[in-house]
Amino acid sequence: MKTYLCALAMFTFFCFASGAANRPVFAQAVVIRGGTLIDGNGGEPVRDPLIIIEGGRFRTVTTVGNAPIPAGVKVIEADGKYILPGFIDGHMHLADWHNELYLNRGITTLVDLANVVEWTLAQKEAVAMGKIRGPRIFASTAAINGPDAFGGRKAAVGTMWLASRKTEENLFQVRAWIDQGVDVVKFRWEATFEIVRVMAGEARRRGLPTICHCDLNVMQSVPLGILKAEHGTGIAEAVINDPAKWARVQNAREQGHPYIWDWSFVEPGTYGSRIDEVIRFLIKNNVHVEPTFESAWKGVYPKTAEFLAYDLEFLHSNPALLNYIPDSSIFWFGDYSFGGDPAEIPKNRERLQKGYRNFQYFIRRFVELGGKLDVDSDQSKDSIAGISHDNEMILTQSAGLTPMQVIVAATRNPAEWLGKLEDLGTIEEGKLGDLIILTKDPLADIRNVKGNVETVIIGGKEMDTSFHPDWRNPIPGIHQVDKYDNEIPELDWQVVPRIVVEGSDAVTVTVKGRYFLRGTQASFKSVPVATRVKDSGVMEITIPSRLLEEVGTWPITAINPPPTEGFSRPVYLMVKFRPDGTVVTTAREQGTE
Repeated sequence: MKTYLCALAMFTFFCFASGAANRPVFAQAVVIRGGTLIDGNGGEPVRDPLIIIEGGRFRTVTTVGNAPIPAGVKVIEADGKYILPGFIDGHMHLADWHNELYLNRGITTLVDLANVVEWTLAQKEAVAMGKIRGPRIFASTAAINGPDAFGGRKAAVGTMWLASRKTEENLFQVRAWIDQGVDVVKFRWEATFEIVRVMAGEARRRGLPTICHCDLNVMQSVPLGILKAEHGTGIAEAVINDPAKWARVQNAREQGHPYIWDWSFVEPGTYGSRIDEVIRFLIKNNVHVEPTFESAWKGVYPKTAEFLAYDLEFLHSNPALLNYIPDSSIFWFGDYSFGGDPAEIPKNRERLQKGYRNFQYFIRRFVELGGKLDVDSDQSKDSIAGISHDNEMILTQSAGLTPMQVIVAATRNPAEWLGKLEDLGTIEEGKLGDLIILTKDPLADIRNVKGNVETVIIGGKEMDTSFHPDWRNPIPGIHQVDKYDNEIPELDWQVVPRIVVEGSDAVTVTVKGRYFLRGTQASFKSVPVATRVKDSGVMEITIPSRLLEEVGTWPITAINPPPTEGFSRPVYLMVKFRPDGTVVTTAREQGTE
């Protein structure tokens, strides 16, 4: 597949003219006339709207015939089409080649979380100046972790920050980031109560939103200043509200199960009233929740085949992309597994699907009671920028929300969380002129958003949403590879069987360890062998008989897909003499090798 895509990219390079990459189409003023307006507030759609954008803002939002059209301006006829606010992706991880993909999917604003702060701020500034074509950008701090995270080592320098044990140092750092111009303060696993108290408190004092992918119970983190529960983390613990039961969940995590495992314990039939209590607490404190179904529940939700088929067709139909998307990223496209794909294991699949249904119930109930849900993609290396946001909208609808509720969650709500509702999130007079025009009705089915964005306007500028093989970001990311390096597999001594007899038939060996991925390749005696990853800690390798003809102690190693730093350290399989003392004739000696 990759060979085909690379060949397609080379063909495309010679078929497109160069030089068009970063030139948006500018307009002094623009009018959108006709169609159906869905303004992002959740109310009834408006038929035959008339929208006038001047000076980068909505000057007039009315209906046809109720206001004069300025002379000489461009008029976009939208009869039979649907006008929405530009989508806001409030949680993604920006790479230097994403811009065209986001514009193509109607995303006009994005929040880049846990990246190299200086790089994101440079991108934000360049986009605002018109030097780089792309969505408007908001920047977060690096991800704030506890001092012992990653074994006390910094992982992906600049994207993760290990907090100090000294309050004054943490306060100094968050103030420095805010003074640099960040828009969001982001916390991650192992950020302690005290770290969040100090740094989120300063963010609140300075008027910045916060987001937490944390172990902290939301009943603890929200009073400290957390305004968004990333992936819904911290909620399951609050619902269970029982130290002994929560210890069971923690124990499951220690055995390698992902954090979504938490939700398999949160049965609505058991915890219904407590779920409502936690939801009302979140609503009272104006806390937003982002489910990130698409990224967090990979390998569990039932739409994998649908999404994968779309991705492959999309890449096939848009070969210009393959000229600038890194090969290491193309490698991951279409990977809808979670880690080593724990859902492949029947006992895990049943529990994870149960957890998925429980989480869907919580999200549905949260919105029913008036909670603010944000449709954020958590777009990263293993999905196509922009399309992952489409998928998130589809999965949110599948959780039981109406298309209108999904649209509000993808426009107004993230703008409110950012503290930018006065400028963004809805189509209203005085706000920034961000909108998209769809050719199909999203209120009939939110799937109609996917691939049907015809026009994108940001701040009154009609954007070029096509793909160009010569597109280049003038300020490339400085840690694009480091950020996405795959861990080197770690093999432990639990090799079963540990010893076989010379001349055996092909044998299947179970190897345990850590950081196994879909695509991990094992070798025996430096020869690649058939490898089946069962989950992130277990793989089975099949060693052919021809490699078992010599007595000895032979190495087994493994390597993860690129980008990676190399092979694992070896573990060993022993081959002993045949008990009957007969000599095995090797394939080489027989002349058949």
